[in-house]
Amino acid sequence: MAEILFVGEYCGFVGGVERYMARAAYLLSLHGHHVSGLSFHESSDARLFASSFKRMFSFEKLLKEQPKFDMVVVHKIPSTKYLRELKKRYKVVMFIHDHEYYCPRKAYYHPFTRKNCSRAYSYLPCTLCSSLKRFQGLHEPPFNLGLPFRRLWREVKNCDKFIVISSFMRGVLIRQGIPEKAIALIPPAIGHYEIPPMDKSKDIPRLLVLGQLVKGKGVDQLLKALPLVRGECTLDILGTGNDESNLKRQAAPLGDRVHFHNWTSEPEKYLARAYAVILPWRWQEPFGLVGPEAQAHKLPLIGFDVGGIREYLIDGENGILLPPGDIPGMARAIDTLLENPDTARRMGENGEKLVRERFSEDRFIAGWNAFIGENMQ
Repeated sequence: MAEILFVGEYCGFVGGVERYMARAAYLLSLHGHHVSGLSFHESSDARLFASSFKRMFSFEKLLKEQPKFDMVVVHKIPSTKYLRELKKRYKVVMFIHDHEYYCPRKAYYHPFTRKNCSRAYSYLPCTLCSSLKRFQGLHEPPFNLGLPFRRLWREVKNCDKFIVISSFMRGVLIRQGIPEKAIALIPPAIGHYEIPPMDKSKDIPRLLVLGQLVKGKGVDQLLKALPLVRGECTLDILGTGNDESNLKRQAAPLGDRVHFHNWTSEPEKYLARAYAVILPWRWQEPFGLVGPEAQAHKLPLIGFDVGGIREYLIDGENGILLPPGDIPGMARAIDTLLENPDTARRMGENGEKLVRERFSEDRFIAGWNAFIGENMQ
């Protein structure tokens, strides 16, 4: 049994990181470990999120009480000073979910070309790149703004142990200078669902896209593909973000074919009635939990070949994998599934089987137990 502290920026289900933290804490507690949480901000569903943890701390409460933990797992942390304070007191493990520590833009793709980046962090070029779209309104030189980022990345790199959930992210960290032996790959546990039979044959097929509505998620690419789709379908967009207003303007000519919904802590309600899930990502999604979660609902996937998507989307087996940015190809792929419901059903069943084999609770717990056993204080 281990006493573990998970550190995240939000107490609440803001995105995939928080969903992972809550589910991981719950499953680890079922297998004898005690997992507490520390957050810096609360969202409206903070109480539900906190229910997965033994205790929730603010940073001030942690410093005052100084409880003992065998390890502190940092999922997200807003500044260098907090990480340094934690490292003074505890054995700290960095859980790297995305690109924000080594890419000042957090997107890991170039701002004008929208092409994905593959370089290691370097202060001068990366700071310049991050400021290209922000010159207007800056009140100090961009390289001064890049100093806090560099300090935090240096502090992160100086940690001894790292956890990732995809081979893709392990490769990225190695490229960034993290020793391979310091990185543990622990696949996530994806919930399996016994879905009551639903007769969707008389319904207009519903496509679904889930996630933050930001440029990197590529929903604009899907909206460009939708007018090219010959078959009858509607699109549900589940999420919020700073690109939402632009996407709504883009979708306006499509009328009732597109429906926007706020993000919810219960996406299962939308997954249960979906025909297929679309992953139109522009950025290098480190893994994309929504993909395997859709597969657990026996849904086929259509997505662009970026980031860690290949670790669960096998082209022709459980979905259709497309070259990055192939908008006409995405329209053709949607038509393929609309015109061949048996193929869509077979792909969904294959996806559910893959999730059971690769992302089971047993495999998740075995990975964590091995990591905890090797790294207990």
